[in-house]
Amino acid sequence: MERGSLWCKVLRAKYCNANHSKPSSWWLDLSQVCSPEGHEMWFEDNIKRKLREGNDTLFWKDDWLNQGKLIDKYPRLFHLSTQGNYHVKKMGYWTNGTWNWDFKWRRPLRDPENQLLKTFLLSVNTATLHEGSLDSWTWTAAAEGMYTVSSAYDVLQGEIVEERGRIFQNLWEIPAPSNTLAFGWRVLHDRNQTRENLRKRHVLHLEEEVVCPLCFHAEESSSHLLFTCPFAWNVWMATYKWLGITTVLPKEVEGHFLQHISFCWSKRQMLGAWVIWISVIWSIWSHRNAIIFKEGNVDVDKVIDLIQFRSWSWLRGKFKGFCCSLYDWQIQPAFAIAML
Repeated sequence: MERGSLWCKVLRAKYCNANHSKPSSWWLDLSQVCSPEGHEMWFEDNIKRKLREGNDTLFWKDDWLNQGKLIDKYPRLFHLSTQGNYHVKKMGYWTNGTWNWDFKWRRPLRDPENQLLKTFLLSVNTATLHEGSLDSWTWTAAAEGMYTVSSAYDVLQGEIVEERGRIFQNLWEIPAPSNTLAFGWRVLHDRNQTRENLRKRHVLHLEEEVVCPLCFHAEESSSHLLFTCPFAWNVWMATYKWLGITTVLPKEVEGHFLQHISFCWSKRQMLGAWVIWISVIWSIWSHRNAIIFKEGNVDVDKVIDLIQFRSWSWLRGKFKGFCCSLYDWQIQPAFAIAML
């Protein structure tokens, strides 16, 4: 519902009148349904800001880039800004149809802050503003982007309108240890304890605390750590070379999970291939923990050896009919999968 729409005006007049001594039971029920205590901020998680000219979007305090709030990502710059409560529209000006940022600081920025500013500018310059067009909201749980009661019900029942049921059903059928499958489930839901997620939970605060410990070039999110980080990319490329496959890696997790079985023809072959997928993400995560907590060194070859051994031992112990030796598995894994 847009801010200036008729229904918005009706609701404001009826339920937001300052003369009411207490809110209506209808308003209380609605507030309770939207409570983060009951449903983990289900409503906020399924609306997305559609930025146009930035008239109704707070620059620092709204997630208008869909990358996290700038106040959380760049707290140092926020505290130096004199525009802490400004809307995006007031953070610059138009010149002949071109948008120009106009940031104002309490004092001249020092060298470390100027370096941080460069990253900051790369983020904000990814947005496209539209002069004379008002901001709006999109409901991401429905394909049309419009809120419906049925789509909200699906969200509250844990059945987001996406084709994810088949993915998770297949996940729990993979013949691998239950703790690694639980880890795979968290990865697919983006609920593992990466530094980005710890920052969202206010466990970590500084920019330098959320940097990937494997490459030190980007924020440690699930997709970065396990798929797009240069270290992870090298691991995946070495894995697919071992399998005899040439491929282009998707950046998003679900697409990666599904593409991994593109060379399989049967359900048994798919489960065998997914064992390798689980082994890769588990081995990268374990290697990351060893580097952080045991001062280990980045070593792609070591991770590949563990991937081969783990996937073989899981199939050997949990997959009926798998009788391949470790040597044959290391030499011809694709042939062994094809024989499943």
